Amino acid sequence: MQAKVTVQNGFSCLSINGVHLAPVAFRSFRPDPDVISDFYSHGFSLHNVFPSGINCALANRTIPYSQFGEVWAGEGIYRWDRLK
Repeated sequence: MQAKVTVQNGFSCLSINGVHLAPVAFRSFRPDPDVISDFYSHGFSLHNVFPSGINCALANRTIPYSQFGEVWAGEGIYRWDRLK
């Protein structure tokens, strides 16, 4: 899978394997599975971006953005086991 942020018609969008997806986003780095399921049942396919090595502003920047640990470890290297 090749994913990147591209600009189409002056707007940023997600491009996955060359397919440009319209931007639909919400700011939650700890998504509730029920929320994801509800979006999906209404026709929205959500993609979660897992920042690598970045802590959020909570608790003096000691809490990672992703509750699952870092998934992306470098170009073409993903730790999918962290999502299980």
